[in-house]
Amino acid sequence: MSKLYASHANGNPNTGVDIEAGSEESSGLIDAKEARIFDSLVVKQSAMKLAVHAATTVLSVDQIIMSKQAGGPKPKKNANWDNDD
Repeated sequence: MSKLYASHANGNPNTGVDIEAGSEESSGLIDAKEARIFDSLVVKQSAMKLAVHAATTVLSVDQIIMSKQAGGPKPKKNANWDNDD
């Protein structure tokens, strides 16, 4: 990451991480524009928005489950349930 930040600071905004670089001799960086790698900001923003929405939904469902008493409602006690009166 430090190499990536340094490359951006040196005026190379198209530098990205080369995830396919297998050798230690490689810098691990790639010119994304030359490699024709383009990411859409709108797609990334939408993905982040949907991820946050999914996480908050899971957490709110978990909170609802945890706030309910286990076992459901308690039955009413009726001492005369079997009398024919």
